[in-house]
Amino acid sequence: MSVWEDRVSGHKVNDTLTNLAERLTSEKLESEDTRVIDLVTRIRDAVSYAKTCIGGSIPSLVTPQHLNNIDSQIAQVLPQLNNFIADGNVAHLENTTPHIDNFIKEAVFFAKETK
Repeated sequence: MSVWEDRVSGHKVNDTLTNLAERLTSEKLESEDTRVIDLVTRIRDAVSYAKTCIGGSIPSLVTPQHLNNIDSQIAQVLPQLNNFIADGNVAHLENTTPHIDNFIKEAVFFAKETK
């Protein structure tokens, strides 16, 4: 691997995405409530999109700041998801919305700049 590939594959955003993906497998996220289903699906889609953006990037064009920005937004989803899993309060999932919105803005920029 090149130094550029190592910088991308070794960035903490990969661990954040893995942790979030693992938490998304919790049985406590299974619900018949359409709001819960929609919010959890949106988080899953964001994780998938982030992995696609990072995996499809040209490593030599990726700056640590790009990855830091994505990690910053995605990392803020995890505590809210954990809180929902702990107490079932849908407001915690709703609190992920601005972080997902900001992540999408960052990921779209990232995808344009690094492909």
